[in-house]
Amino acid sequence: MAACPLPRPSLQVCPRHSCPPLRETRLRCRSFAASRIAPAVQFSGLWNLRSLESQLGPLGSQLAQYATAAWDLTRVIRIEEEEIMATIFGKVISREIPAAIVYEDEHCLAFRDINPQAPTHVLLIPKKEIPRLSDATADDEALLGHMMVTAGKIARQLGVGDAFRLVVNNGADAGQSVFHLHMHLLAGRGFTWPPG
Repeated sequence: MAACPLPRPSLQVCPRHSCPPLRETRLRCRSFAASRIAPAVQFSGLWNLRSLESQLGPLGSQLAQYATAAWDLTRVIRIEEEEIMATIFGKVISREIPAAIVYEDEHCLAFRDINPQAPTHVLLIPKKEIPRLSDATADDEALLGHMMVTAGKIARQLGVGDAFRLVVNNGADAGQSVFHLHMHLLAGRGFTWPPG
C-alpha cells in the first residue's frame, strides 16, 4: 500500500487533481480526503489511531496516517469554506459574479437575493469588507448610518417604502452564511413577531 501523498500536517497540492494550494484546492480535495479516511473506518471500525497501529502493525500505521491526513484536511476545509463564502460578495462588488443590482453608490451596493424569502428580497452590502456587524468599529459609524438611509431609499425606489423589514444576521448561530456584513431588505408579504 502506498504512503499517503499528503502526510500530516502537510497541506500540499493534491496529487490527484494537480491543483494549486489555494482555498479552492481544499474544497476540490474533499473527495480526496474522504477516500483516505474511508479505509481506516471500514477496515477496522476503530477511531483510536494508537489501536490501529498496535492491532494492525504496519498496515495500521499507514491507515492511521491516512486518517490523520484526512482529519487535517477536513478541519481546513471547514475554515476555508467560511473564507470562500466571505469573498462571494467581494466578487459581486468587483463584477466577477453576476448579480441583479438594484442600487450602487461609492459606499455600498444592493442586489436581489438569489434565494428570496419574500416577493422583494434585496441584499445591501458595504463595499468595505466587514465580516460581521460586531466587527464594525467607531470608524464605521458613518458607513453604517449611510446603509440605513440607503435601505429606505431602495425600499422607496422598489415601491415598498411603506412596509419592509430590515434584517442583519450576526454570526453563524444567528443565520449568517456569508461573512461580509449585509442587510436583508424584505417586503411584499406579512411578517410576524418575534421573527423565527
